[in-house]
Amino acid sequence: MLLCIGNGFAQQRIDSFLQLSGVDRYYTLNELYGNNLKNQQVISRLNALVLQEGSASDKLIQYFWLEKRPLLDSLKLTPKVFTIYQEMVQKAEAINNHYLAAQYYISMGVNYNTLKAFNRSFESQLYCLDALSKDPTGKYFHQSWWLHIIANKFYEFKDYTKTIELAKIASTIGLQYTPDGHWFQKVNTNLIGMSYLKNQHYDSARNWLQQTLQIASTVRDTVWMGIATGNLGTIHYLQGNYTKAIQLYTQALQWCRQKGIWDNVASFCNHLADCYMLTNKYNAVLPLLNESEIANQKDRNNNSYLANQIKLYTVAERYYRKKNDNKLTIDYADSVKKYQQLYNQHFDVTQKIKAEGEFAYRSKDLQNKLLLNENKLQKQTILFGCIVAILTASFIIFYIKRINLRKKIA
Repeated sequence: MLLCIGNGFAQQRIDSFLQLSGVDRYYTLNELYGNNLKNQQVISRLNALVLQEGSASDKLIQYFWLEKRPLLDSLKLTPKVFTIYQEMVQKAEAINNHYLAAQYYISMGVNYNTLKAFNRSFESQLYCLDALSKDPTGKYFHQSWWLHIIANKFYEFKDYTKTIELAKIASTIGLQYTPDGHWFQKVNTNLIGMSYLKNQHYDSARNWLQQTLQIASTVRDTVWMGIATGNLGTIHYLQGNYTKAIQLYTQALQWCRQKGIWDNVASFCNHLADCYMLTNKYNAVLPLLNESEIANQKDRNNNSYLANQIKLYTVAERYYRKKNDNKLTIDYADSVKKYQQLYNQHFDVTQKIKAEGEFAYRSKDLQNKLLLNENKLQKQTILFGCIVAILTASFIIFYIKRINLRKKIA
């Protein structure tokens, strides 16, 4: 009895994509193939359904999973992988399925990122964004997660205006295709809030960061409660409201320490120490600076590492200047210069990555447009030639008939 029910449920699930359309259909069919590759019975049934009732898009998805996915798994991250994805993109574009094209582009971006080919990764993300923008409903195929990934890349490049634009779109088109809707809401609203904060739009930043805190608080997610609370503290710190900033940083650090969120521990300790410096509570400064240094060393790969080190040594230099310790003042001033130089070099590298990715994207896009125009011109030339040939033939026929008519009259 249970076996029959199970088989019936499985059968219904295999058939389910046929009742769907658009993104729901492609997403479901992708999942059916991806989750059942080792189940020959399910795959055989899927293949039969796609063959009998499938659309061109269904058959392309089938082709990917049966013909290309095994190759991708065996090739690891060799250049051939990207050739395969380019082929899939071309096939998707040939049938005007821009959703599938976007899917293959975002996959290319992930693979390039793993290889640390960050410029190519960004280029692929730009193509993904371009494909998503071709959604006829204007909803970017409801791919909030892909938009968030691309927005996050713009945040790394310090293009906060573009980050806000994309992350806001992501926040309005639904959570159906995100890894975890609740988690996604937190990270996406925080991204928007921090982008406004970096652009010094403090009221907007406060609004979005409070939303992040509310979302985290509903499920008592102390990690994100700590992050959001500390980020709200930074708004007050930058606006000179040090009493409120101290209160928020103190609370945030309790949660971040418990969960080992070391980059935030380092950042919040630096800012809290500066708040104490600015309110003449010098005894509380040094323990926080020591904690910041230890925390930042625990996570040297985080994106905030260099900025945290600069802030740490800046506050330390001011602290020891206040204490009239000339030697340590000079030492920490030298450390500020050292890490500022490293930060500038890192920033130059990221800007180069951004510029190379955008240039490659635009060059290829221009090349595609030129090729399209060339094809149009060829078609127009052929059409014009045909028209001329028809007119010439018509004239010859008319001329011959006229001569024959004159002969008859004569």
